[in-house]
Amino acid sequence: MNSFMDEKEQVSEASSKLVSVYANVCLTIISLSLVVISACFIIAVSSGTSFDGRSVMKFAICDPETKRCVKVNAGRRLETTN
Repeated sequence: MNSFMDEKEQVSEASSKLVSVYANVCLTIISLSLVVISACFIIAVSSGTSFDGRSVMKFAICDPETKRCVKVNAGRRLETTN
């Protein structure tokens, strides 16, 4: 008497190749994306537009209507200036 455990699932060769091609395409897309991200990062670092540790990017938060800006006081709290 044969049981369902005796019959092993047979995977056809065509479907196995299809899965292999699908996996290779996905991995290729992922690796190309990582290369593009790395290239963009290298360009940003070499052009000096990123933080290099020697300079601090400063910006102001101001209300365009009243021309009042925000600054950080000695107690690390935000206060408005004229």
